[in-house]
Amino acid sequence: MIRKRMRTFNFILLIMTVMFGSRSPGFADNTVLYPVMLDGKYGFMNRQGRLVVEPLFDEAWISVEGLAAVNLGGMNNGKWGFVDTAGRLAIDLQFNDISDFRDGLAAVSSEGKWFFINRDGRIALDGIFTQADDFHEGRARVAQGGAWGFIDRQARLVIPPRFDNAFNFSQGLAPVCLGGATTGRWGYVDTSGRIVIEPVYHGASPFSGGRAAVWIDNQQGYINRRGELVIDARFNNAGDFSQGLAPVQLGDRWGYIDTCGRFVIEPIFEGADIFVDGRAAVWIGQKWGYIDTTGAMIIPPQFNAVFRFQAGLARVIIQSRTGYIDPEGAVVWPFNE
Repeated sequence: MIRKRMRTFNFILLIMTVMFGSRSPGFADNTVLYPVMLDGKYGFMNRQGRLVVEPLFDEAWISVEGLAAVNLGGMNNGKWGFVDTAGRLAIDLQFNDISDFRDGLAAVSSEGKWFFINRDGRIALDGIFTQADDFHEGRARVAQGGAWGFIDRQARLVIPPRFDNAFNFSQGLAPVCLGGATTGRWGYVDTSGRIVIEPVYHGASPFSGGRAAVWIDNQQGYINRRGELVIDARFNNAGDFSQGLAPVQLGDRWGYIDTCGRFVIEPIFEGADIFVDGRAAVWIGQKWGYIDTTGAMIIPPQFNAVFRFQAGLARVIIQSRTGYIDPEGAVVWPFNE
C-alpha cells in the first residue's frame, strides 16, 4: 500500500517498520480489534486485553470501521482480506494489497490493478489505476501511467492525473508535485484541482491545524492556507500539528512548537512524534517513552520501539517482545514474542 510522505519526518515509522505501520486511528471502545502475535501467528484482542480471535494469520492490522485487514501467506506472496469484529471472515482472502476502510470503501489491488470495494466485498468503484489510496475529504488519490490525480466517490476523475506525486487532502488542500517526482517542486491544489499555492517548495506535507510544513532549500518551516510563510524555515525537520503542537528538530534535538512557532516544550529529545490521545512518543537516552502536552513524562523511556496510540492503546516493544499499554502506561497485553 502507498504511504504518504516525501522528506516529511515520521521518526517512529522510520525506525520501526515492524509488521504493521501506523494505521488510521479509531475510537476507544470494545468493538476495536487489536492484532497480537502468539506462536508466530496473529490473532486479535479486545480493549480489555482478552484474546477474542484465535491466532491464524500471517499479518493483521487494527480494525477500522468494524473491519480488520488480515493476510495468509505473508506480505510478499500472500493474500489479503478482512475479518469483522466477531472474527468472522467478512471479505475473502483474495487481494495482493489493500488499504483500510474509510467512509465505507477500501482500495484493494488484484492482478496489478487497483480498485475500490464496499463493506460486502463487492466492487464499488472500478478503474484502471496502477496505484490508489483511501478516501480523504471525498477524494482519493490514484495513479495512471506514473501520473497522479484524484477521483471522487462516483469514480470520476475530478482531478486528472498530471502530477508527479501527490499526498492526500487535508483541510481542503492537497500537496502536489510538478517537475519530476524527486527533483520537482511542491504546491497545493483545492478539491477541484485548481492550484491555489504555487509549486515552489522542495517538499510539502498536508495541512493540519491550519499549518503545513514545507521544505525551503534544506530547512523546514510552516505556511498557512494562503501560502504565507508564518513560521520561518529554520528547522532541520518538522512534523504535523496535532492537538495544537508540532514536533520540530533544531540541531540534533527535538521539541514542540505552537502554531505561532513558539517552543512550548523545549528541544531536549533525540526524537519526537506527533500527539495522539494526549500522548506523544519521545526518544531519550536510547529509549522511547511518552509525554503529555505539557511536556511531562507520563510513561518513562523504556521501550526499544513504539507506535502511536490508536483507539486508546499503543503497541510497544521491549527488545523483541511486544505488548500493549494504555495512556497511563499500564500493560493491557503482556510482553511476549
